[in-house]
Amino acid sequence: MAADGYLKAFGIGSTGSKVGDLHERLTDLGYSIAPPEFGREYGESTAAAVREFQQQSGLNTDGIVGSETWDALVAAGYRLGDRLLYLRSPMLRGDDVSELQSRLNSIGFGAGAVDGIFGEETAAALRDFQRNIGGTVDGVFGPETSEALRALGHKAAPVAAEPPAELLRVELGISGKRILLDPLGLGCELPRGHGPPQQPFAEEDRFSLLVAEELALELRARGATPLQSRAAGEELTPEERAAVANDAAVDAIVAVGHGSDEDPQVSGVACYYFAGASRESQSGRTLALLCHRHLLAATGSVDCRIHGRNWTILRLTRAPAVVVELGFLSNSDDLSCVDTAAGRRGVALALGRAIEEFFAGAQDPPAPGRSSR
Repeated sequence: MAADGYLKAFGIGSTGSKVGDLHERLTDLGYSIAPPEFGREYGESTAAAVREFQQQSGLNTDGIVGSETWDALVAAGYRLGDRLLYLRSPMLRGDDVSELQSRLNSIGFGAGAVDGIFGEETAAALRDFQRNIGGTVDGVFGPETSEALRALGHKAAPVAAEPPAELLRVELGISGKRILLDPLGLGCELPRGHGPPQQPFAEEDRFSLLVAEELALELRARGATPLQSRAAGEELTPEERAAVANDAAVDAIVAVGHGSDEDPQVSGVACYYFAGASRESQSGRTLALLCHRHLLAATGSVDCRIHGRNWTILRLTRAPAVVVELGFLSNSDDLSCVDTAAGRRGVALALGRAIEEFFAGAQDPPAPGRSSR
């Protein structure tokens, strides 16, 4: 089962080789699977192990294995020295890459963000290290370079490399800022409350695109340059969405989407920013807080708070990124905020204000509470 690309989610009751592969990966990482289930069925103990892994990895804790969880499992299975590391396409990812980046940063070779992705910056740092030790300068982390790094050890205190996103907010003001709007729905998993894995995303897709169009108008009026990750009907994986953002060298990413639940009473607005096991995006957190505060004030929706997550669109993008969940389409009050032109206009105004405040240099505002209508 490939780590790259989109994976059809599976959970309790699933069988077959994918479950056996999952069990092997979980047990290799130290999680327990009940013997009657091992290699046979996705049962309760498998779900419990998956939830524990998701919680520790900053993922949505739902006990379902989708592309986000699978990619994290594959990445977690590598230790530095297990394989050759070098620049290729698609880029190598894993905990071994994170360890290499951390080690290089700690001894003064700037590998950039400790994001577990072997990109140009990591390759350049590795070549500099190889040149410094008088080794073969080929940009390949193999036995020779591994032994040199091991022998050198951590000669300096580890440096917590900031994500590239933290370095992009240099010039204040929204004028000219390139903002990528990412309407969720097709080719991505809903952050929460998405029901069965096979549930179609048609309604979310339609409303997300409409909100993105309205927000683009609002941002242009404020002097920004909005871009959109995809057109109507176009399906992109989370990795492809992140690549669109990085290739366009945008200043911020705002993904908009909705939840759905079998219980029509479930409702509320939530915003998400990047947070992994050892670091988080401070700029992303600030943008999420601002978006959340303005949305609550504009809509009077239930406050489902902001949350740090290790999702692909948040982890792999270089600019500050947030996922804005505008409520549950299965709830009539939440639906009313996006199913009319006036409702979408109010949402766009709120997000436009938040983004402008962000680029004006706003710091973390107070944690938002429920707003009254």
